[in-house]
Amino acid sequence: STKEQMEVWGRGNIEVRPMWRNMGMAMPMPVSVDVRGGGMVTAEMMDPAQSQVMQALMQQPQIHPKDVEALRLLGTTLNGVSPELEINGATFVHRGKQIPAWQAIGVQDEWLHVYRREMRMGRFVNDADEDAAATVAVIDEILVKQFWGENVNPIGQVIHVTINNEVTQNLTIVGVLASDADWSRTSNTILVPLRTAQQRLHTGARNDISMIGIRVDAREP
Repeated sequence: STKEQMEVWGRGNIEVRPMWRNMGMAMPMPVSVDVRGGGMVTAEMMDPAQSQVMQALMQQPQIHPKDVEALRLLGTTLNGVSPELEINGATFVHRGKQIPAWQAIGVQDEWLHVYRREMRMGRFVNDADEDAAATVAVIDEILVKQFWGENVNPIGQVIHVTINNEVTQNLTIVGVLASDADWSRTSNTILVPLRTAQQRLHTGARNDISMIGIRVDAREP
């Protein structure tokens, strides 16, 4: 039954994330780690130095753009690869009114294919947006209905985004995603080009990637 639920939820998608990255969690207790070469040791058994090393490893950014390229080159059974950068702690405002969204996600044009999404109006982010780190955004049809109302076209509207009270940026809406009842992740999210997220919204390294979304069509149990 678990497998069947995952099939319905995933629809052939896999998400690769570094352990505990962006989750605001300390190292789980207990945790088993092969640090002695010959067996497993739990966190309670580690001395302070070992524990400190493990905490440092957990906090390292573990996904690199080269990992994305490796998957594209070597993942012969994959049908699409989508690097993403999740920007949390975001506040979105339009004409003085806060939009009910809390996250910006940097994506590339392949994201639509990987997650089998369609556009309701306008366009998705493209290679030109990516190259220029353009200040454009794509939003979900559900979010449009919640904030602007039914039968409203928000294309061309400007959103003012603030990240953790530190970074501010204006984004112009260029597209609206068709709603998907089986996949509501974007209902409270603003999508932007990956380089825009990395260079204009993110406060960390310019090549940071939070996760890699993968589409797998030829699935076996």
